[in-house]
Amino acid sequence: VAADRVVLAAGAIHTPAILLRSGVDTPGVGEGLQDHPAAPITLVLRDGGGRGRGPGRRLTIGSVLCRGDLQVVPMNHLGPAPNEAGLGLLMVALMRPRGATGRVSIGSPDPHAHPDVDFGLLDDPVDLAGLRRGVHLLLDLLGRASFARIVERAVVDEHGTSVDVLADDAALDRWLRSSCGDYVHASSSCRMGVVVDGDGAVFGYEGLYLCDASVFPEIPDVNTHLPTTMLAERLARRWTAR
Repeated sequence: VAADRVVLAAGAIHTPAILLRSGVDTPGVGEGLQDHPAAPITLVLRDGGGRGRGPGRRLTIGSVLCRGDLQVVPMNHLGPAPNEAGLGLLMVALMRPRGATGRVSIGSPDPHAHPDVDFGLLDDPVDLAGLRRGVHLLLDLLGRASFARIVERAVVDEHGTSVDVLADDAALDRWLRSSCGDYVHASSSCRMGVVVDGDGAVFGYEGLYLCDASVFPEIPDVNTHLPTTMLAERLARRWTAR
């Protein structure tokens, strides 16, 4: 494609993968991947969660609870599959993680092959302690009368293991290391100041720019949608002004 400028915006996972497959050798491509570490507790809802009546058939997230660097999201059901009927979710995420050891790499030059992704979510002990605080918050919420009215029991795995096993912090840490997941807020895998300059231009390559969450110097402490939109508007104004 002949162009005076190429802007790559494939996201924090696939932007570095495309660069690597294309032979771009700028140091730092794919390094420093971050996401918000998250831990889910499955809720077995009383009376099947009302799935047979009106709005109970549709997924509704009606609230987000913020407590410092923690965000809690409730979900009234997990999906339409029969084995998920009557199940809800209570999830906590750490919104200001310190760890930045995640990495995107490629195991094959085939563009149809998925890249190798390691988020390194709890590599930093500070993040483990932060998410542990988050699970304690979930357990406290589940003990409140408002949850007791709608939740028959809360479990931590597909085998129906009760949350009671998390009463001990050592057991809680083991569960977090095996069950912690990303919050679908991948970012920072082609960091500004490392891979690109302040205009999104890739160091060492003329006319190649990045414009997505991969260029954030560090993950924002919110959902990444609006920050990515703000970034795109800001960079686009700079490019057209020149």
